[in-house]
Amino acid sequence: MDSIAEAPTNVGLLTVKRFAEKHKDAGFTEASIRAIIWNAEDRPSSKGTIHGNGFAPAILRLGSKVLLDERRFFEILRAKQSKGGQ
Repeated sequence: MDSIAEAPTNVGLLTVKRFAEKHKDAGFTEASIRAIIWNAEDRPSSKGTIHGNGFAPAILRLGSKVLLDERRFFEILRAKQSKGGQ
């Protein structure tokens, strides 16, 4: 897989570790995925709301387990790419 645009479309749920292993050629590390997860949702701050990065629909939490919906993740990434990264 040479680019994010060539990501598979018929995939399921992956742990952070498995996602990072599978997409390391695209530059995803466990740390970068965890940063995406940490910043996924809107959160309050003393100066107002800090808006999330938009990846929340691709993240599923089951207790302490965090799973990524691979198909949705890449759909969101492609949509951000077409909007100029916003």
